[in-house]
Amino acid sequence: MGQLVDRGVNILVFPEGERSITGELLPFRQGLGIMAKELDVPVVPIKISGLEKVFPRGASWPKQGIVRVEIGQPLRFGMESAAEIVEITRKSIEAL
Repeated sequence: MGQLVDRGVNILVFPEGERSITGELLPFRQGLGIMAKELDVPVVPIKISGLEKVFPRGASWPKQGIVRVEIGQPLRFGMESAAEIVEITRKSIEAL
């Protein structure tokens, strides 16, 4: 990940580690916070709604439907712990 960031590549992370069956947010894993802290990169909160209907888990091909993507303002962190970064990010996504 560090090499990608050094080359200017943006990394897309799904902090839950899997797609939700119901569309509700699942618990976030700590990897998001560790990467943001160690790589000193901002986190852009993105909320994807409707994907569970258009491309449900286990499906091999998406169905026609509406998926909504909301993008929040970048979050920049300083002295926060990895766990705090994860919690702040989750709250930002929930607020979208």
